Amino acid sequence: PFPQAVLEDKHLSLSLHHRLLKKDKLRRLRKIFLNLVKPSLAAQQIRLTQGKKVWEVRPPIKWDKGRALLWLIQRLGRKRGVLPIFIGDDLTDEDGFRAVNKIGGISILVRKKKTSQAQYYLNSTKDTEKFLQQLVKIR
Repeated sequence: PFPQAVLEDKHLSLSLHHRLLKKDKLRRLRKIFLNLVKPSLAAQQIRLTQGKKVWEVRPPIKWDKGRALLWLIQRLGRKRGVLPIFIGDDLTDEDGFRAVNKIGGISILVRKKKTSQAQYYLNSTKDTEKFLQQLVKIR
């Protein structure tokens, strides 16, 4: 009944994308979705997060894009002259923005700045592509 909704299996999590759903169908899908996950949520077997037109089912651990970023930098080692840059366009990227800001990197939101932890913003994915092309030329 919801061909416009896409369930994405990310192996350790599930994402239910609902970008193309109309409001009346969205309410119905949300009700069905919450009823399905309620028992696991109540038993603290999962946790739910919400992004831009997506609901995510995640393991019940404290892990997000920010923690992943800090873990990677710790594992790889912060090399002299390396500047971490985190670019994102979703609510789920806010953890990444906070983390990269904390270590002196650059955070960039891809959309008109509303409220965000990002230091800078780009208007579109096209602008992001142009920015990255210019960045590569600096080397």
